[in-house]
Amino acid sequence: MSNVEIDREKIVSELIHFFQTEFPNPGIELTRTSDLPSLFLIDSLRVLTTVIHLEQQFGISLVESDINADIFQNIESLTNFVLTKLSTT
Repeated sequence: MSNVEIDREKIVSELIHFFQTEFPNPGIELTRTSDLPSLFLIDSLRVLTTVIHLEQQFGISLVESDINADIFQNIESLTNFVLTKLSTT
């Protein structure tokens, strides 16, 4: 397994844990491809909370232009975003 795959798995695990802890939704099994907006009613406050978490947890900086609906579709899209930001830091 490559470092990117290991890093990817750590990021996926962390993001799943974050969403389950920060925005509990009992009875829902969160997977890589679960539709985050429909499961967690992603609003501006939840986006901001998630952005702050990403910056603190992964040491990345986000600017307003980074934030769009596409990256908040599911855990996989957020993971890809974090990996991209980490590779350019």
